[in-house]
Amino acid sequence: MDRRIDPEEPAGVSVILPAFNEKNNLKTVVESVIASVAPNTNAYEVIIVDDGSRDGTDAVAQSLTGLRGVKLFRHEANLGMGEAVKTGIRHAEFPILMDIPCDNQFNAQDIVPFIDKIKTADIVVGYRVNKAQGFRRKLFSAFNILLLRAFFGLALKDPTWVKMFRKKIFDTIQMESRGFFWETEVLVKAKAQGFRIEEVPTTMQPRLSGKSKGNSFFRAFDVLLSMLRLKIGFITSRFFKR
Repeated sequence: MDRRIDPEEPAGVSVILPAFNEKNNLKTVVESVIASVAPNTNAYEVIIVDDGSRDGTDAVAQSLTGLRGVKLFRHEANLGMGEAVKTGIRHAEFPILMDIPCDNQFNAQDIVPFIDKIKTADIVVGYRVNKAQGFRRKLFSAFNILLLRAFFGLALKDPTWVKMFRKKIFDTIQMESRGFFWETEVLVKAKAQGFRIEEVPTTMQPRLSGKSKGNSFFRAFDVLLSMLRLKIGFITSRFFKR
């Protein structure tokens, strides 16, 4: 099944920024996103979702709401990356969504190619031409890519990096994951439903402040279990359709 893309869809981009303990990075990320998005779209908003931070991120986020188009939503407890993105999606005003981490490792100037590519796609996935990561994180990433190809036939260069979506895909894709697995889940379900997925190259900046939230064996094991559950769910659903 191949979904048809509506070329007459109105312009407008909602950038979702899930933030957990990123007080030293958030201001730079928000300002750089606005500088990149504002000249290249007719309308935009920047949605900060503070996912229960305890380092003062909420105060920084509140101070940024004075900037044009910046909105803030806050979870009282840390619910996970997936839940933060869901909150952003629920409150998004525009038909195009983009999720960007608040660690300042994504170069906001790379947003422009996403805006161009989404005209002919439902999802645009960025891939890093330079991965400014340690050996362990690169190993986890390579393992994830191999499993996605083996389990679901999803051949993407960098499935866990920055993405742009058409909001309407979430009318038929239900996000169940609360954590880091949310993006893998969406991509797998989008492929199964015939949505068009494209890729664009991006650069990656080294993290200068704060700590990575996904660089642990616990996170890697949790993603593996989530992938196995998703695969079993696909097999089960096909079996009962027979």
